[in-house]
Amino acid sequence: MKINQGLKNILIYFLKIAITVGLLVFLYTKTEIKFHDVVLAIKKANPVYFSIAVFLFAFNYFLGMFRWNILLKAAGVIVPFSRVVVSYLMGLAVNLFIPSTIGGDLARTVDLSVYSSNSKSKLLATVMLDRISGYIAVVTVAFISLFLGYKFVDKPVLISFAIIAGILLAIILVLFNRRIAKLMQAIFSRVGSVKNALVNFDESINSFLREARLKALLFTLVAALLIQVISVFIGYFIAESLGFHIDLIYFFVIIPIVNAISMIPLTMLGLGSRDLSSVYFFGRVGYPATYAETMSLIVFFLFVITGVVGAIVYVFASPKRRQE
Repeated sequence: MKINQGLKNILIYFLKIAITVGLLVFLYTKTEIKFHDVVLAIKKANPVYFSIAVFLFAFNYFLGMFRWNILLKAAGVIVPFSRVVVSYLMGLAVNLFIPSTIGGDLARTVDLSVYSSNSKSKLLATVMLDRISGYIAVVTVAFISLFLGYKFVDKPVLISFAIIAGILLAIILVLFNRRIAKLMQAIFSRVGSVKNALVNFDESINSFLREARLKALLFTLVAALLIQVISVFIGYFIAESLGFHIDLIYFFVIIPIVNAISMIPLTMLGLGSRDLSSVYFFGRVGYPATYAETMSLIVFFLFVITGVVGAIVYVFASPKRRQE
């Protein structure tokens, strides 16, 4: 008996919610973390350091919009930057309701395709490369940090980095190597939805690469690297606002790994997976679990606030969008 696609999506949705809740329950029952201590730590946060973290968080999203706009131009998709901003923010709003970043990526693709005369496959390619460049940047920053801070690195960190780097390599091979792409399509030939997704991704990426300029791709990667470096400083200033100080090098080693783990679409906006990985890795360098969890929750709520802002902007932009 086959399960229809709508029911399958609902089951996956609730499965991801269950994983999120399960990870949080595990964290709050198996560690010394108490929620009221987390709330107290937030109330006592230094407003100056916290404001710097919030500003950097917002600036990172601006860089993300600018990076996507560069990819769109390289693909021959010419739309006003204001329209790119609206679609990007709408994608962030969608992420509040779909427990992964993939839903938001697909949503902004569809939204911009309504405005643009370009094909959805071309727009999807820009979104995919936008996402992949971010993952490459995470691994690159983590690798450089591991090299520079090798004295502070232990076995679990190295194993985590190896797994993350392996996942990235697999993604790159599947998307950019035609032979491997065809092999994966053959392997999943009996799973229609997976095969169709692989075929569409393969066609979209290769069509983009034939038309795009190398300069634009390099700029995209540089912007992605800058975003990841800023992400490290966001974590650092949030930690400083909480009043517990550890060396900056630890953030450069740990934050990229935590970010990569939270990118895995298993939980809602990385909630649960980010918390558990933050508590574990920062705990290994002597950072209190309560502060690590507080830092993680602050990042989550910043994501939520950004999504709400995105929804408000999209609603107010809708009348003009309909006219266009």
